Amino acid sequence: MKRILFAFAIALCSYIGAYSQATSMTIDCQNPGWLSSKIDYADQQTVRNLKVTGYVNTTDLKFIGGLMRDRKLQGCIDLSGANIVGTNGNPDNTLSDYGRDCFGIGKEIYIETLKFPNSLVDAYYVLGDVIFVDSLYWNSNNVRGENFGGGRRTLFCNNLFLGDNVTVIPELAFENGYKLNNVFFSKETTYIGDKSFYRCPIDYTNFSELNKIVYLGEKAFRLAFGDPECTPYSMDTLIIPRSLVEFNTEAFNYQDHEHIFISSSTKVLSSGIMGKGIWEPFTQKELFPDTLFFHMEAATPPYCKFKMQSNYVIYVPKGSKGNYIMKEEWKDANIIEVSTHIKEVSLNNHELTMEVGKEQLLTFSIAPENADEKNVVWSSSDEDIASVSETGLVTAYKAGEAWIKVSSVDNPEANDSCKIVVIQPVAGINMSQSSCQLDGIGESVQLEATVLPADATNKEVNWKSSNESICIVSHGQIVAVGYGTAIIIATTVDGGYIATCTVTVTDNTPVRGVDAEAQGYKVYDLQGRLRNHLQKGINIIRFSDGMTKKMMIK
Repeated sequence: MKRILFAFAIALCSYIGAYSQATSMTIDCQNPGWLSSKIDYADQQTVRNLKVTGYVNTTDLKFIGGLMRDRKLQGCIDLSGANIVGTNGNPDNTLSDYGRDCFGIGKEIYIETLKFPNSLVDAYYVLGDVIFVDSLYWNSNNVRGENFGGGRRTLFCNNLFLGDNVTVIPELAFENGYKLNNVFFSKETTYIGDKSFYRCPIDYTNFSELNKIVYLGEKAFRLAFGDPECTPYSMDTLIIPRSLVEFNTEAFNYQDHEHIFISSSTKVLSSGIMGKGIWEPFTQKELFPDTLFFHMEAATPPYCKFKMQSNYVIYVPKGSKGNYIMKEEWKDANIIEVSTHIKEVSLNNHELTMEVGKEQLLTFSIAPENADEKNVVWSSSDEDIASVSETGLVTAYKAGEAWIKVSSVDNPEANDSCKIVVIQPVAGINMSQSSCQLDGIGESVQLEATVLPADATNKEVNWKSSNESICIVSHGQIVAVGYGTAIIIATTVDGGYIATCTVTVTDNTPVRGVDAEAQGYKVYDLQGRLRNHLQKGINIIRFSDGMTKKMMIK
C-alpha cells in the first residue's frame, strides 16, 4: 500500500511539474551563442511563445529552430529587439543561409507569429520553402521577396505587417506571392514599385491611408488575366491618397461598377498600356470591367494619358462639365455634374481650458475644399457653462465641462468637437481669525481658510508656520510646541493669495496632555509608542492627514 501511495505521489508531482513550466518567456541574451543556457531544459519542452532581446548568432537561431521543429515553440517568436551577430559569414544584422531557412528546420512547419529584428539590414531566403507563417512582422528598410522565399519570390505568409522603417517597396518585391493574402502597410510608405505585388491576391483596402506615398508602379497590385492560381481581391471602392500626384490606373484589378475617388491633388492619370497615339487601357476587356465610376474632386480635369470611353461614368463638380468635355481624352466619357458635399470637418483645437468670462475663437477646415455648400452649424452641449456663436466664438460662463460641436449643414455626419473645460480662478482668501492665543505647549486650535469665490475651481491651500519651534500647522490644525509668537500663513495654490493668523503661545500652564479623540493629531515617542501628552525632549507628532513632524520640547 505504501508503495502504491508513493508511486501515486511521484506521478502527481510529475503531472503538476509538467503544467508549471513556462509557456511564454522573455530572454535577454547578451552573449551570442549562449541562448540555450538561459532556458531550463524543462521550459524548452513547454515554451510556446518566446521573445529574445540582446545578441544572437547562428548557434542561437539553430537552437530556436530546434524548439520550433521538435518542441512546442510554434506560437509567437519575437526577435524584434534582438541583434544578429555574424551568421554564416555575413555582416552583422544580416540573415542568410543560402537555399535553406535561417533556423535550420529543414522540414515543413507552421508558425503563428514571427517578428524579425528591427535592426536587420538585409536578409536572404530566411523562411526557405518550409516555414509557413500566419503573421509575419518585418521592419527592415530593405524588403523584397528574396528576404523570405527559398530561391523564389513566393512568400509563405498569410499576413505581412510592415513597420515604419519600410518606406520603399521595390519593383517585383513580392511577384508571384500566391500565399500572401493581407499586407498591412506602414503609413510611412512612400514608394510601391512596378509589379511589387503582381499576382498576389492581397487585400489592399488600407491603401487609401498611405498619405505619404508619391509613387505607385505599373501593375503594383494586379493579377494576370485568367490566372488559375489567384483570385483577385474584390472591392467596390478605391480611394486614391491625396499625396499621389500621378495615379497609374493599371496598378489595380477592378470589379464591374467599382467607384474610384480621385482628389484634386492628383494631376495625372497614366497607364502602362500603349494604344495608337494615345493610351487606351479601358478598351481591353480582359483587363478592365464594363463600367467604372470615377469621382473627380477637381473642377479642372487632370492630364489623362489615355482616352476615357463612353461606358465610364465621370462625376465632376457642379459647373465643371465644360472643362472636361473640352479635353480630347475626356470628351467621350459619360460626364455628370454633381454638387460637392463636405465630407470632413476638422477643428483647430479639440480641447481648451478657459477661465470664466473669457472668449476663444474656434476655427475649422473642410474637405473637399471645393464643396458647393460650405455652411456649418455650431452647438454647445451645455450653454450654461459655455456657449458658441455662429462664427465659432466660445464664451465661458461658469466652471464645468461642455462640448462645442461644428457640423456641415448638408451633411451632419461630417462634424468635429472640442472639449471646453471652464475654470473659475481664485480671487482671494479669508482666515477664520486673524489672531489667537494658546495657553501652553500641547494646546491646539483649528483655523479655517475660505477661498473666494465660493465656486472657485481650485480651492487647494498650502499652510505654513513662520516659526515651527513655537507652533506647527497642517491643514489649519495648529499645535503649540514652544513659547512665543508665530504667524500662520495660508496661501492659495491658484493665484498665490495669502491670509494670516498671529498665534501667541503663553507660559500660563504646564505642558498639556493630548486628547486623542478631540485633537487632530497624536503624539509618539522615538520608539513609536503612543503618548497621552507632549513631553520634554523629542516628540513625533502625526496629524490626521498623515503629515508628521519631529519636535524638540524644551
